[in-house]
Amino acid sequence: MSCESCHGEVTGQHPPMPVPILADSEYCGSCHTTTLSEWHRSAHAAEDIGCMDCHDPHNQGELFETTDELCLNCHNEDERAEAYLEDLHVENGVGCMDCHSVVIPPDPLPDDGIVPTGHAFSISAATCVACHTAILHAGEPLPDYAEGATVVHGETITPTVVMASAEPNALTPEQEIQALETRIASNNITLVFQGAIVGLVLGGSTAWIISQNIRARRRKEEE
Repeated sequence: MSCESCHGEVTGQHPPMPVPILADSEYCGSCHTTTLSEWHRSAHAAEDIGCMDCHDPHNQGELFETTDELCLNCHNEDERAEAYLEDLHVENGVGCMDCHSVVIPPDPLPDDGIVPTGHAFSISAATCVACHTAILHAGEPLPDYAEGATVVHGETITPTVVMASAEPNALTPEQEIQALETRIASNNITLVFQGAIVGLVLGGSTAWIISQNIRARRRKEEE
């Protein structure tokens, strides 16, 4: 990548005449296609907050010394940001991008090596599971989440993936969830059958008692 890649051809009038800048967000996306696609789904795109509002194109770093300062530069009056500053997350050193830019690369990695970059800034259940494995209703960490998530800030890194089970037939997270749902459904069916049996027993007993009382009353009337 050379100067001309982003600035176009340098004319003989430079310097002192400045050269044009071609690198708006869409132009950046001509190379960073995955990041551009994620950005289009973000609230940043809706507000026309582009690549160079957060990044220095010359060193690919952030415009502020720390990531949280970068986020709070715009979100300083956001009620959610105010709540975050009083949250246990920030007290434990968890920053904005530690949740909003969590990347859990697919396993196995695709042949082209292209993985998410976290620029949609969205949070899902998988984001929470990446750290809070101990509180899963399943009672044990799901595969691929045992060591937490890999956080990247504009670059692709190879994560350390630790499977929760060393068994050769260990289930994937999706299979674990399906198995759990199956067990729940099975338990529900069992409860329905048990309730039906109890209902039949109670109903039959009540009917027998009532019939005996009616017969006894008729005997007394006949006598």
